[in-house]
Amino acid sequence: MNGCWLLAAATDSSSAWAELGSKLSGTEGRAIIGWALAVLALWLIGPNSSLSRKIAGAVFGVLGLGVFWSFVPAMSFLPAESVFLLLAGLTIFSAVATISARSPVYSAIWFACSLLGTAGLFLFQGAQFLGIATIAVYAGAIVVTFLFVLMLAQPEGHAFFDRVSWGKSPRAVIPVVTMAIVSLIAYQFGKSDIRNHVKAEELVNQTVAELAGPDAAVRKVVHHQDGDVTVLEVDVVANEEALSKLEDSKSELQRSIGERIPDWSKCVVDFHAGTDVRTADHVAHLGGQLFGANLIGVEVAGCLLMMALVGALVVAGLDEEKKPGATAR
Repeated sequence: MNGCWLLAAATDSSSAWAELGSKLSGTEGRAIIGWALAVLALWLIGPNSSLSRKIAGAVFGVLGLGVFWSFVPAMSFLPAESVFLLLAGLTIFSAVATISARSPVYSAIWFACSLLGTAGLFLFQGAQFLGIATIAVYAGAIVVTFLFVLMLAQPEGHAFFDRVSWGKSPRAVIPVVTMAIVSLIAYQFGKSDIRNHVKAEELVNQTVAELAGPDAAVRKVVHHQDGDVTVLEVDVVANEEALSKLEDSKSELQRSIGERIPDWSKCVVDFHAGTDVRTADHVAHLGGQLFGANLIGVEVAGCLLMMALVGALVVAGLDEEKKPGATAR
């Protein structure tokens, strides 16, 4: 009797563990595991943490990053995936170094590196305006950060704001909220619909490159469901001859998408003429407006930032000379 009871208990326990394992290996389980590992990593690598805590945080961070990476759809083109990995790694590493560095100066430098990586990712995805705007706009923010560090930070610790922080509450709450957002985004990427879209977009780009070459460029690819039919709308900038070739190849492209993506076996591709850079409402004309009609304002803003930076350096130099034992320069 006892043997039967133990056997039944062992069977129930094994089935419970198997069910738990299946849930954790699913999309929701992986998102929760990645969230927990990332929160623990951010908690351990704070600016005031010891070396052992930072090493442990780095280990948990790598594990959490590996879990989140399992949500990212794989690219079929190896050079493109290599560039993406390089830029993503630079962005993530610089962002972590920004919040873990003790010196505000180093934090600002790492923040600038993170912005460069983010701008590179924008450029890699074909969003040239966002990439250049990230560098142009945030370059001023970086300069302002350096100004505040040089003019307001007092290493002696005499100022109230240099000695008192917000405490440990934000340190506990911010990682939880931040990584919850990241986990939600990763969970969305883990859905098959997004993975199917990535595969279809690769096929569209490959088809356009083979048929039209430099005469056409894909601007945007979106899809929606019309009953059991998946409609793929492609905005492409091309001349009439290239558009005619693409229209003639739609049936072959639809067949390729259906073979590669079983969920989209019924797929319809619609090509639309995208916005050309020569049109008046294109964002490419923003640069012409900035450095054309508004050239004086842009130059004045640059001169003001340069003067403020030089003034901050002078103020910092005067503070050094006032210290006892300072040598004359």
